[in-house]
Amino acid sequence: MRNIIYGVLLGVPLAVAIGYAQSGAPASIKSKEATDITAAQIQAVLKLDSPSKNADRLVKVLDMGPYNVSMNVQHRIKNQVTDDQGALHTKVTEIYYVLDGSATMVTGGTMMNPKASVYDPKLITPEGGNSTGPGFSGKIMKPYVSRKVGPGDVVFMPPYTVHWFSEIDDHIDYLAFRVDAEHVLPAGYTHPVLKSAK
Repeated sequence: MRNIIYGVLLGVPLAVAIGYAQSGAPASIKSKEATDITAAQIQAVLKLDSPSKNADRLVKVLDMGPYNVSMNVQHRIKNQVTDDQGALHTKVTEIYYVLDGSATMVTGGTMMNPKASVYDPKLITPEGGNSTGPGFSGKIMKPYVSRKVGPGDVVFMPPYTVHWFSEIDDHIDYLAFRVDAEHVLPAGYTHPVLKSAK
């Protein structure tokens, strides 16, 4: 009886393993490394700028193989909203995750007289310049979608999605993740503060 139980206990995992092998699944998979950006590092980047001015800092750009992905830390204040002036990016999908504060965000509509942004990945700076890829800016005409966003909210914007904040209550701090299927963002960029803030 004991031999039968041992046979069953050994046979089941062996049968499962043979089944996986026959189905084309690999015997093992070597894992890739993950990348961490800590809350302390995000706060260190936010603190680089005065809370009384707008800031947009590129933190990291990673090569994920079929695409790049980047993260910016952004701070916007109440008195620096440009009426009806929006932006769109032609190569990247943007994902906003709100950390603090609140604002009214507008997406969609029609951009009138679009002005092309100047993009050169060699000009990317720790202050976040040139970190969105190519795109346009201009006046937005209705119809568009308007919604209030605050801490914990997430907004996904594919390429060619016009967006802007029509009203900022006091301030808004958010993370902007950019998914770059055409590798226009400079993979390997890391903001200097990540090397010192652990």
